[in-house]
Amino acid sequence: MADKATLRAEMYEKRRLLSTEEAQYLSELAQNRLMQEKVWKKSRAVALYSPIRKETQTRKLMDHAWHDGKQVLLPRTVPGPHRLIQLLPCNSFDALVPGAFGILEPDPATCPPPENGDILPDLIVVPGVGYDRHGYRLGNGGGYYDRFFARHEIAPIPRIGIAYSFQLVDTLPGREAWDLPMHGVCTDEELVWIKKP
Repeated sequence: MADKATLRAEMYEKRRLLSTEEAQYLSELAQNRLMQEKVWKKSRAVALYSPIRKETQTRKLMDHAWHDGKQVLLPRTVPGPHRLIQLLPCNSFDALVPGAFGILEPDPATCPPPENGDILPDLIVVPGVGYDRHGYRLGNGGGYYDRFFARHEIAPIPRIGIAYSFQLVDTLPGREAWDLPMHGVCTDEELVWIKKP
């Protein structure tokens, strides 16, 4: 079995080789699949993400959520050495600005954090470099989402990884004690439930 670094490099390369049209088509299939699920339909606040480097797109999910009156929360990297992310409410794609690593993030000036603590989503849609059929996730290696999921108020919220079908493998290498599995993994071909909410 390949180690994490080797598998990460393989997945990056497969993603890079996707044409823009392929990435858009496969992303649309995955997003459509997720939107058919009860957990999406009943969620009033959803945490999404802004894709980079041909990650599975989420624009259709954002537009659908806004149109349906859902609250959309997007991650912003908190400045400082602790590698933390914070969810900010966002009402428009136009309210996003380039943040850390060039990722589009909510502009705190137009998407201010709530005064009375964080808004907790009903569903978290998670990016990843790879996933396995036990729900474990291979990230970019920064640990941002690991720290986020470890928060006691975030840990119980349903987490669904969204990815291309080639990113879903039987078992990931190097699982760590602090790794929290996803409740499900949604691809262009299937939605695998590990723990259905």
